[in-house]
Amino acid sequence: MTNKSNQKTVETLTHDEVRRKHIPIAKSEKIHRLQEELVVSSLKKEQRIMEIVGRIKTLMEKRA
Repeated sequence: MTNKSNQKTVETLTHDEVRRKHIPIAKSEKIHRLQEELVVSSLKKEQRIMEIVGRIKTLMEKRA
């Protein structure tokens, strides 16, 4: 037989007034992804510029 004085109860506390609409981690992940895309884009453009500069040097050497 169970003694009623030994029984435990659990209450759930809730706070309905405040709800987090934006999760900071998700926002920082998005910013990080955008920064990474910017770096990749910049590197591709830099490589393309270096190719163009190389072609210009080659053309100038042929004319000299």
